[in-house]
Amino acid sequence: MRVSINGRPVVTSPDDGTTVEALVDSLREREDIPRDQVVVGLDVDRRALRGADWERLGSAQLDESSEVAIATDDMRGYARRILTDARGMLSVLKEAARCLADEFRSGAPERANADLFNLLNALQCFLACLYHVGNTCGLERQPLDSPLPLFDQVAGSLDAIESSQQRGDWASLSRQLEADLVPALDGFEPVLQHMVDSI
Repeated sequence: MRVSINGRPVVTSPDDGTTVEALVDSLREREDIPRDQVVVGLDVDRRALRGADWERLGSAQLDESSEVAIATDDMRGYARRILTDARGMLSVLKEAARCLADEFRSGAPERANADLFNLLNALQCFLACLYHVGNTCGLERQPLDSPLPLFDQVAGSLDAIESSQQRGDWASLSRQLEADLVPALDGFEPVLQHMVDSI
């Protein structure tokens, strides 16, 4: 089996274990993957393992594989990748909020409420990404352009949306999505740029 890290071949042994997860752990242990590096990509037999696949690493047997390619990056590079993903996610969130406002206006609250749940989950992931990068890279120590006030603005918008949802006031909920949540999300554009520039 061929194993490489960032294109550099690595010698392995039976002591590295029988699964992909055990291999990665072993390479970390002997510092073939330096401690300051984060695994950002993993290909097994030229098939990229996506985020959901990582949960199944324990059962990915090495004896069934001929090639494992590992890509790593330092923490700052990793943070930049997260922020690039967050930027794409922000565009999707804003468009989803606008579409959701139209759904509530169209008089189909059952479907719209299910979509609202999905939007809130995605929004939670987005905010967690920013919080993670801010903590990891020490950006929380820069009060200018900190995302914290925006977190409060989004939270206030979500409280109003929840209140309208509980009352079944779909017209108000639509307005709050468009007039409150979308502008709050717009405020994250310069914050993301500032975070990228600060890393």
